[in-house]
Amino acid sequence: MLIKTKLAKFKRQYLRIFIPLAIKLIAMLLLFFSAKLIIDIGGLNIYGSYSQSLTLLMLFISLSSLGFAQSFIRKASGLSLERKIKLYNIQHRITFTNSILLFPLFSLILYYGIGQSLASTLVLSLVFLLISSQRIRFSYLRTSRFVRIAELPDMIIRHLIFIILLIFIGFQFEFQLHIILGFALFGAFIFQFIIDSRLGLIK
Repeated sequence: MLIKTKLAKFKRQYLRIFIPLAIKLIAMLLLFFSAKLIIDIGGLNIYGSYSQSLTLLMLFISLSSLGFAQSFIRKASGLSLERKIKLYNIQHRITFTNSILLFPLFSLILYYGIGQSLASTLVLSLVFLLISSQRIRFSYLRTSRFVRIAELPDMIIRHLIFIILLIFIGFQFEFQLHIILGFALFGAFIFQFIIDSRLGLIK
């Protein structure tokens, strides 16, 4: 009985460590492969411009959350499920409101600062509005029973969708690459909802 208890405890600890590490390792490989695909198809210039736009997108997603992604984990600790969902809904609405306010600035920087085409600017701006709550949704999963796979949507699912679309559809112009990115990000967004439907698609 004692041996079985120790084995069960070891298994739980092993899974707690192994699953997040496996997700990170696979994500690194997928990221490398997706970068290689972009360079092979479009060249280094396209990849550089794409990286700039993606970095800006992630920056504005962080700005729209106002640090809620970090504070949610601290505040949700010890809360009942009902109160945690209520806190999530409040912060989700504030994040989306912030994204609407930041939308014009994000679009202007894309178009005039980075020099993206009008088509790419429209695509990326729409993606920004749709997935601006990405970080707060991730934080919710981090405090739920799905903590071990909380990173799965953004680190695995997004890259898998992106690579599959690149292989089977490809792109000729950069705005088409941004459309593929948009589908990948929204796919990860949907997968978060599949993991826990309490997140909702629209709040």
